[in-house]
Amino acid sequence: MYQWNKDYKTLLTFSIQYLAWEWESLICLHIHTIPLTTLIKGH
Repeated sequence: MYQWNKDYKTLLTFSIQYLAWEWESLICLHIHTIPLTTLIKGH
C-alpha cells in the first residue's frame, strides 16, 4: 500500500508539472500570436 501511495504521489506531481508546463507554453503561444494577427489585420 505504501509503495502504491508513493507512486501515486510521484505521478500526481509529474502530472501537475506537465500541466503547468503545457499551460505556460499555451499562454506564451497566445501572447505571441495575438500581436501577429493584429499586425496582419492592421495592414
